[in-house]
Parts: sequence; structure tokens; C-alpha cells
Amino acid sequence: MITTVAVAAALVLPVAGAPAVAAPSAALAPAPSAMVAYPFNQCGYYPKWAVNLRQGPSTRHRVLGVLHPSDKVYAKGEKRGWLRVKIVDTRSKGGLKYGTTGWVKRSGLRAPQCMNLN
Repeated sequence: MITTVAVAAALVLPVAGAPAVAAPSAALAPAPSAMVAYPFNQCGYYPKWAVNLRQGPSTRHRVLGVLHPSDKVYAKGEKRGWLRVKIVDTRSKGGLKYGTTGWVKRSGLRAPQCMNLN
């Protein structure tokens, strides 16, 4: 008897001493709709260096304060290369309060490696 074992849903290997089984079909592959695409990093962002948090998405807008590399923010929107962010760090080095929302140039932020296990 020969049994087949699917490896990575693409390669089928026979196993001696087991009954023969049909190769796995494409129906076993996850459907594209099962994938969830997030527009922004779900683990948040950190400034690469000290960056200005602005009232709007350009350098013409008023500076609300300074974000430092240890200040964590979540992105809420994007416009012309700027991210609308919310401060989620309760101890902002720049003295900004938790929940403050403003705009930061996307190039000034880094996204940490994120593991979303849901």
C-alpha cells in the first residue's frame, strides 16, 4: 500500500505501506478572500529621529510638538506622503499627551516587525 502526503500543499510524496490517496486539489489552498490586508502596520510606528507632529499634512501647518524615537504612534490615515497618527505612548519624551492626533511625514517613521496572531 502507498499513501501520499502533501507537503506545502504542492508537493506530493508517496509513503510506503499506506493506501493510495488522490493528490490534494486546489480547493485546499486558502482563498484569497481569507487574507486580510491592513493599510497600516498594526503594531504601530516609531519616529526614526525627532520629528515634528503637525496640525495638518504639510510643513505649512502648525507644529503641535516633537515626537522622539521612543514615542509610539498608530496611523489613522494618509495624505500625500503624510500619516495622520495618534500618540499611544503614555510617557511621550516630547511631553505630548496620550491620544494627541496630528500628522507626520511617512519617511520619518519606521514600522517595527509585527506578529499579529489572530
